[in-house]
Amino acid sequence: PYYIPPCAILTKDGTRYQELFALRQQAIGDHEQYEAHTAEQKALEFFQPVLRNDYDRVDIIVFHPQMLADFGVIEELGSRMFAELDRDVLEPTPISRWKAWLLERRRDWCARVCRD
Repeated sequence: PYYIPPCAILTKDGTRYQELFALRQQAIGDHEQYEAHTAEQKALEFFQPVLRNDYDRVDIIVFHPQMLADFGVIEELGSRMFAELDRDVLEPTPISRWKAWLLERRRDWCARVCRD
């Protein structure tokens, strides 16, 4: 099945990455050494938006930048839709509160003017 790898490593850094992995295994009892090797190993990693089919095979499918941008738009629209659906239906909107405030001020003004 296709999956999105959590990170990628340059081919030239592959040997060093494996060495650091072995050093991390050896340093399991020593927290400082383990963290140092982990940090160095993480520095070699970077995210690349691709799909892979298998660990051993080299063929990958690269996400097109426009597809990533479109996904961002869809995610934003979905978030806004869910926020709107979660909102209480009886809760007044900012515009209706503004109208209510204006009507109340108008009534107060009319009451004062008509009284005088």
